[in-house]
Amino acid sequence: MIKNKLIRLKVYSRFIHELGFADILAKYRLSPMGPFWLVAANAIIIVGLYIVYSRILKVQTDNYFVFLSLGIISWNTIVATINDSCDVFIRFKEFTLNFKSPLWVYVISGVYLQFILWLHNLPFIILVFLINSHNYLLVPLQILFSILGSIVGSLILVPVCVLLSGYCIRFKDLAQAVTILLQCLLFVTPVLWIPQEGSKVLNLICFLNPFSISC
Repeated sequence: MIKNKLIRLKVYSRFIHELGFADILAKYRLSPMGPFWLVAANAIIIVGLYIVYSRILKVQTDNYFVFLSLGIISWNTIVATINDSCDVFIRFKEFTLNFKSPLWVYVISGVYLQFILWLHNLPFIILVFLINSHNYLLVPLQILFSILGSIVGSLILVPVCVLLSGYCIRFKDLAQAVTILLQCLLFVTPVLWIPQEGSKVLNLICFLNPFSISC
């Protein structure tokens, strides 16, 4: 019985992998750079925000560029993962009707897809660590912890995405509400600002905000 479950789990894992990569190929089939356009967009936004916050608004904190870079990349991944789960059953409607795979497989394939896209940001993340590092021997360790953090964040998002995917089928307007809520949460989540520098109210919001852990 355990052997059959392991075989089934292996089949599901392969199916999730194939769905994820098929989705990437479908989105960026005609683009020479492919998903690296996302990396370029993240890099431009991060550099622009760093100039505004560090130069104009006088946010002078050690390692703020690293904090901002990882925060923006992580937040964009979280938002993309949650938004992707809201319409996952619409995108995979033909699969759900013609295959007997569990529905959670399609949700996890979306989480896996966004993790693969996050990995495309690794060259930029490595560059950020190298620019701001005082000890280059620590850079591999920082990269390792960044990858582990992304894996843990993806696992935390799985049950959230499973719940949302089901409720969005029942309540059609929920997807739009989730999108608006995520846009508002950006400003009360420590992505652009460091919690220690905020007021007591901001620190309390940061403590109560579940996305603070993921970022």
